[in-house]
Amino acid sequence: MAIDYLLGSWDHIQNPTTGHNFYLYKKKDGKWIYLSYDFDLDFGIPREKDINVPFNKYIEKKNSLIDVLILKNPSRFEKILKNVVKNVFNPATIYPHIDELKKFIRPLIKYDKTPDANGKYPGRLNSYGTDFYSLEEWDANSEFTRVKTRYIYTYGLKYWALYRYRYVCNHYQMSCDSTYMDKNFSYTINRNVEYKDNLTTPTSNKSIPTSSSTKQSIHCWSELINYECCSPKLTNVYHRNEYGEWSYDYTNKKWCGLTPFKEQTPDKVCWSKKYGYPCCKSCIVYHKDNYGSWGYEFNQWCGIPSYCEN
Repeated sequence: MAIDYLLGSWDHIQNPTTGHNFYLYKKKDGKWIYLSYDFDLDFGIPREKDINVPFNKYIEKKNSLIDVLILKNPSRFEKILKNVVKNVFNPATIYPHIDELKKFIRPLIKYDKTPDANGKYPGRLNSYGTDFYSLEEWDANSEFTRVKTRYIYTYGLKYWALYRYRYVCNHYQMSCDSTYMDKNFSYTINRNVEYKDNLTTPTSNKSIPTSSSTKQSIHCWSELINYECCSPKLTNVYHRNEYGEWSYDYTNKKWCGLTPFKEQTPDKVCWSKKYGYPCCKSCIVYHKDNYGSWGYEFNQWCGIPSYCEN
């Protein structure tokens, strides 16, 4: 649980809506252990408050087990937490390890992210996936640059490790490495792929400003997720997913959408507007909570309209 907290993991037992992606296993000696899985929302995928919160604020879902084992008497947990930070979760240890892994897998990542003559990626088994991350994005996000994802953005691995380390050291009054505690510690951001917006996931009923970049005229479905429509000269289909058919522009080295956009009759009242979000143009659901189903279009969250249920 200390590692979950340090990584900002929020889609396991801590998920405030569902509390899933974990097992509790009783060993033959009678001791129970916590086994988490499905780590796509770990290590820098943000909620509103993830970096600078103590453990008791990080846990949003009421859980008797956590209450009894940690919250009522946190001294044992805090001892474990400090030990993990001292020996594992600190930049002096994690940064060289990230560098080592990057060097080891980089040739394969480069091969994996280079399309062949047909526009297909050699390592992509899921031809319906829309998460086209470039080699430059992979490299930058392994360092200090946050990049766009289907969940809005993710912090750079080294950035997350640095700022989580600083917060824990200060909040839990630890004696930590002065090099990384220094606010003037310098690092590089790749501005070419940096995600610059401040949107957050719709986790509360507070009104949150929406993006002003919503397009009024949409020509193809790919524009909903910020990919351009293909020029009339591009007709070859290299990829299909829930948004339709895609081609690849080898001149500009970009994917582009082929499927024309068809406007549905909008709801008379958009249910998500009272939470500060527009209604979606499509029916593709990325997130569900107590308020409803959510999509993600034009760099912002949107409410799934009622016609999607028909």
